[in-house]
Amino acid sequence: MSRVGCLCLALAGCQLVFDLSPGPDVGDGGGGDAAGFEACGVQTYDRLRYFSVPNDGLNWLAAKTACEHRGMDLAVFDTQAELEEVRIEGQAPYWLGVMAMTSVDDCPPVFDFAATQPEDPAGCLMVADGSLEMAQVSCDNTIAPNGALIGGLCETPRASLA
Repeated sequence: MSRVGCLCLALAGCQLVFDLSPGPDVGDGGGGDAAGFEACGVQTYDRLRYFSVPNDGLNWLAAKTACEHRGMDLAVFDTQAELEEVRIEGQAPYWLGVMAMTSVDDCPPVFDFAATQPEDPAGCLMVADGSLEMAQVSCDNTIAPNGALIGGLCETPRASLA
């Protein structure tokens, strides 16, 4: 992403830019629909792909809307490696782009549930704490099971990465 692109994203009101280490492009994820673009599956990591919405006690829809106002989606982790790339120190809990086990980008997400989860299979997915374990709770929640206010994690939509 160019410096102009970074500046534009910063001016859009994003609170944090996550600097991800570039990883290898490991090829076809099984859903290619344009030259060099895979609808689902592993992508080359973009250093400025993820943005944080502050932990202001947002429900899932408010977090999704906050991402959409920035031209982004709530994040969906498509592989375990992608989940591990996005470690947010002190940022959890945050909503992800999965509701009722369906992702906002129609790609199959990776689930790493805590031992007592999913609590609500019809609910929405969140990273509950710094361990990266996930919880599926009511989409109306604004407070995580650990009592912390919930924020959101946005990502650049995959079509924008082509």
